Formats: sequence, C-alpha cells, structure tokens
Amino acid sequence: MIDTNKFKKLLEEERARLSGQLSGIAEVNPNNPADWVPTPPPNIQHESDPIDAADEIEEYAERIGIEVPLEEQLRKVNAALAAIANGTYGTCSVGGTIHPIEEGRLEANPSALTCIAHMG
Repeated sequence: MIDTNKFKKLLEEERARLSGQLSGIAEVNPNNPADWVPTPPPNIQHESDPIDAADEIEEYAERIGIEVPLEEQLRKVNAALAAIANGTYGTCSVGGTIHPIEEGRLEANPSALTCIAHMG
C-alpha cells in the first residue's frame, strides 16, 4: 500500500517550490486562474538604448522558455494531489486497464500519473 501522506507532503512542497519560481517570472492569468503568463522585465518598455532594449527582450524570451516547463510540472503536481484527494493516486489507467504505478517510479517522480511502461 502506498503511503499517500508521504507523497502528499512531497507534492505540496514541490507545488510551493514551483509556485515560488513561477511568481518570480510570471503571474496568474486573470482570465484563467489555472494558467500562468510570463511577465516582461520591468524596464522592457522604458529602455531607449537599443542594446539595453535587446537585453530586456532577451530576458523576456528566457522567461517564456522557463515558464512553460515550470507551469507544466505544476499542472502534473496538482493532478497528482487531486488523485490523492479522490483516492486514485498511484494508479495508471493507460492501456485499457487500471493498474498500479511502481512505487519506485513514484519515489523518483511523485507527480507521475502513469506506470513505467506507459510513461511518455
């Protein structure tokens, strides 16, 4: 039997870490609270020097590149926490039958929603 309390604690810590990282480069979309949008650097519209403006644009592009994978991981963590809440955590439903996710996989990746054979 999987110790969901242990995994819930790990997932909540991961959610806090991811939310903290996201809040440094993005904000919650006011039209969709489940979505984050990258925020531009503070001086991006105020730079008159083309080199400084280019640096700000480059920083914004980096924020976009960082935000997307962080947001995707946060979605997986939230899905795993929802699975704990509804009693389906640790089960894989890919492949036509519901079967357990290997505990070693969950140890390595608590937000895993599929078994090793169906990870993708």
